Amino acid sequence: MNIFYLQLKLHLQNANSLKEKRGVLKSMVKRTGQKFNISIVEADFQDVWKSSLVSLVWLSQNNKLGQQQLEEIRKFISIEYPQLELEEEVLEIL
Repeated sequence: MNIFYLQLKLHLQNANSLKEKRGVLKSMVKRTGQKFNISIVEADFQDVWKSSLVSLVWLSQNNKLGQQQLEEIRKFISIEYPQLELEEEVLEIL
């Protein structure tokens, strides 16, 4: 059993207010969490309207399946939320 912990530092290109940012992130967190059955939360920069740090955690039977899910999550976020620009990514596998 593997535990995958992913942190994504995101830049919101078109957000002009905290309200806009929160709307986009709330949608992304909810839809991504439901679609992939993972835990996901905005972990930092809650009061910065152009940036966000999102943490995701999921379990996998093996490393290969976990890596496949990682690729599916990346693809989903990039297609469904093109306004979110990935600035930095940190992955830990326990």
